[in-house]
Amino acid sequence: MAVSSHDLAAALASRLDDVAPDGFSVVSVESRITVSRGGSVVGGSAAPEILEDDAEPNIETVTRSAISAVQDVFAEELKEPWPATAGAMPDADARVDGYRLIVWFGSETAPVLTLAPLPLAR
Repeated sequence: MAVSSHDLAAALASRLDDVAPDGFSVVSVESRITVSRGGSVVGGSAAPEILEDDAEPNIETVTRSAISAVQDVFAEELKEPWPATAGAMPDADARVDGYRLIVWFGSETAPVLTLAPLPLAR
């Protein structure tokens, strides 16, 4: 299940950009994810770089860390939980299911938001 840090960052950034609140953009730069608002960088995550540094990387843990960091940026900028608009902040989570990575916010059985699955190499 080899996936590079650059590929993971690009895939997560693309999916997060698709669901980002109005006025935000999410892009990848090498193996980092960057969040911008109004043309200014407001945060991001370098978590995908762990795939390059760790001898036994756990893609689920790396993914959770990356999407949670982006979630925190949105919530801090919006002054409300994201992707929920009230109440508690939904947990960021991920799980490998065969040859794809499933990514969501909230409980797995009733997610607040699910991103498009990421295909993993066979």
